[in-house]
Amino acid sequence: MASTLLLRILKKTHKFTTTTAPILTRTCHIHIVTRKVHGRINNNLYSRISPLGNTTCSLVPVLDKWVQEGNQLKEIELQRIIRVLRSHKRYSQALQVSEWMSNSDLQFSVGDRAVQLNLIGRVRGIESAESYFNSLSDEYKIDKIYGALLNCYVRERLVDKSLSHMQKMKEMGFATRALNYNELMYLYKGSGQSEKVPEVLSDMKKNGISPDSFTYRICMKAYAARSDLRSMERILQEMESQPNITMDWISYSAVANIYIKAGLKEKALIYLKKSEEMISKDAVGYNHLICHYASLGNKDEMMRLWGLKKSIEALAVQAENKSWRPKPSLIASILYWVRNNRNDDEVEAFVRLSKTVIPETTLIKEYIGGKDVDGLLENLKAAEIDGDEEIKDDPCNAHNVQQLLK
Repeated sequence: MASTLLLRILKKTHKFTTTTAPILTRTCHIHIVTRKVHGRINNNLYSRISPLGNTTCSLVPVLDKWVQEGNQLKEIELQRIIRVLRSHKRYSQALQVSEWMSNSDLQFSVGDRAVQLNLIGRVRGIESAESYFNSLSDEYKIDKIYGALLNCYVRERLVDKSLSHMQKMKEMGFATRALNYNELMYLYKGSGQSEKVPEVLSDMKKNGISPDSFTYRICMKAYAARSDLRSMERILQEMESQPNITMDWISYSAVANIYIKAGLKEKALIYLKKSEEMISKDAVGYNHLICHYASLGNKDEMMRLWGLKKSIEALAVQAENKSWRPKPSLIASILYWVRNNRNDDEVEAFVRLSKTVIPETTLIKEYIGGKDVDGLLENLKAAEIDGDEEIKDDPCNAHNVQQLLK
């Protein structure tokens, strides 16, 4: 019913041509084939866990039943499930799987304990994380465990505890990775002390720790937060000169964003081009570039990237990689493109494919924007769609995008 509603909204607007047929058809074919392939091999543990998106649902009965049915279960499979659940911010359920694993006969490594400590901090709070840390025997308290507790302190922006813990890590010889110093940089930047970030970089170099890409990006953003673009550019040049650093689209996209915020359009365009050269069909990368061009008000460049080829390729990527989720505003923009090149069969195919990517309510809300559509809420209710669903964590400015597409 929801598909029908969205199709009705699409059909009432603009005329379509058949320009989109070849790629839309090809993309939907990829999606269908992928579903069939997965249909044959999808009888695994995660296929039972994945639909239980409500974090109040306990996964313990699912895990118990899986074993009771005589299915084999290996550490690597549970580790993968925990990793995927964390990537989707299903921390409570990830912790359930972690604790079930630690109470089973399976091997539970120090790395697994570090992940569990991190999850406890997220789900139950810092005191519970500290209690878990203190309950571990000394043989388990190695660099990974200390690093996990440091991450908990940094996430809660506990400056004194973070610094004290980091000092102890240094004394024990555990602060040997760039990640540990990056944590302190995030701490200072997140607590409004960006001026201290360069000090961490200096301390890092003094202790013989090589900065990584994250290190340099945090430093550049810290300088940008203080409007010190000259120092930011110096850090960028240093980053580009390091033999152990491979420049990527993420770094150049970050630089472009700094220039956009500073109102330096020409410099921003230079680094957007550099970023694009390194994307190589990364749908997430195109999503970021599209947002940047929208912020600049550059409709031509945005539409070039947002054109049929790359937009539909982005959806094709999702058909092969179920964990990828485009931003709602990206899907909304593709809907605008499709509605302006109208063919009913193609629209239906597009909507079917889009349904597998994000909730249909989001599709409809993003599509109509601020327009008043008579009877929409009633139709949503009839179709059993939650009209109050919120769109969260979307870095793109959907208003910029929609205004340019009008």
